[in-house]
Amino acid sequence: MPVRQALRRLEAAGLAERAPRRGVIVKEISLKELVPVYEVRRMLEPQAARLGSQNISAEDCDRMQAEYDLLRTAFTEGRVVALLDHDEAIPSILYGASGNPILL
Repeated sequence: MPVRQALRRLEAAGLAERAPRRGVIVKEISLKELVPVYEVRRMLEPQAARLGSQNISAEDCDRMQAEYDLLRTAFTEGRVVALLDHDEAIPSILYGASGNPILL
């Protein structure tokens, strides 16, 4: 099951695609294609964090702490997919507090 989840995540991110009679194939991405993506992320993510931190509720802070605790447990237990899920959830909660669905 964790492999299927990981493949779905890769597909959702545009990093893999299903091929008839071949299964899921990871797309090759060149450094040249990847650099602009990270340049945009480097510009947007600080703004998302800034807006989120200005608007975050105590409940959302508690949710972030819970995700962090789960992340540490997953790390200790070597559960990579769970670790990635919790690692993704933490900034998602913060960015969600920004009130801007595009930043999320």
